[in-house]
Amino acid sequence: MTRMRTVVFAMATLVTLVAACGSSSDGAGSTTTASSSNGSSSTTGRTTGRDGEGAGTDAPPVSIEGQVNDHGTATVTGEDIELELDDFYFGPTYVGAPAGKAITVELHNEGSTSHTFTIESQGIDVTLEPDAQATVQVTTPSDGGPLVFHCRFHDTQGMRGAFYAGT
Repeated sequence: MTRMRTVVFAMATLVTLVAACGSSSDGAGSTTTASSSNGSSSTTGRTTGRDGEGAGTDAPPVSIEGQVNDHGTATVTGEDIELELDDFYFGPTYVGAPAGKAITVELHNEGSTSHTFTIESQGIDVTLEPDAQATVQVTTPSDGGPLVFHCRFHDTQGMRGAFYAGT
């Protein structure tokens, strides 16, 4: 009986710690993951992101493997978009754009630590110190598939996002 109490107490403590670690400091956005049969995980849902971005508990527009700190969705309406890098998310996290479109991405590191904007398949790897800005050219895939970007320093902490075909 004592062993059973110890196991129940340990499980309750673990659940409490996981719940506490999953919250963001400003209460905005969400982190959602689900495990698959092969042990990988991907986003499964989201809540309203920063500044009211997002769509309630709707699923993200595309699935990204691993943990994703979701801070909303935006659509490219012209030739460029601003992307915030913060501790530890991209805002917006998901960017809709026409397939095969060249986009100017204005990066702003609003976090307190260095971050990268990295897309290996396009040879993009920009490091930004806190308060720094940079501009990169990104071309969305012509096949309409997602184009994942991430921070090399904080990828495992959920700092990931994607461009996807959508207008």
